[in-house]
Amino acid sequence: MKIFVDCGANRGQSVEKFRELFPDHEEYVIYCFEPHAELALNIDISPNEGEVFAEAVDTRYGYADFYRGPSTLGSTLFPDKITGDIAKIPTPVRSCNLPKFIREIPEVDDFVVLKLNVEGSEYPILREMLDTGIIPRINRLFVRWHYMKIPSISEVVHHRLIKDLKKAGVVCEDLFW
Repeated sequence: MKIFVDCGANRGQSVEKFRELFPDHEEYVIYCFEPHAELALNIDISPNEGEVFAEAVDTRYGYADFYRGPSTLGSTLFPDKITGDIAKIPTPVRSCNLPKFIREIPEVDDFVVLKLNVEGSEYPILREMLDTGIIPRINRLFVRWHYMKIPSISEVVHHRLIKDLKKAGVVCEDLFW
């Protein structure tokens, strides 16, 4: 089975770009995660293609504090984010434990493409995937990094994560889409 997991799906632009970049996209099951429920409702995924979740991705199931920006771009689970003019008062949103979600994907001949544009959550998610041995399940990893926008995530933490991912054999492709 081939799987595309789109985290930070927004309006579904990355699904469209995925369809352009992967000629075999019809062979994939697509899972989209977008905490802005009003956006998640409009992502163009048919039930036979996959599923859309109106949830943030995190390292735990339940609810998370979501700090919204003035638009649907740049919202985050990190209260110290310095860009995007995020709200000081969080909104609770449902959250999915992404490492566990990926662990529960059946392993039979799977090929997993993971796209993360999650405004800082990429760090705890990828760290947990490394620490729990889930990271080898990812065949292609596309990430938009946000350490420079979140003071609680240092450049040292960023480079250590990149080094550990490389050591685990994972190539991080910068997210240009």
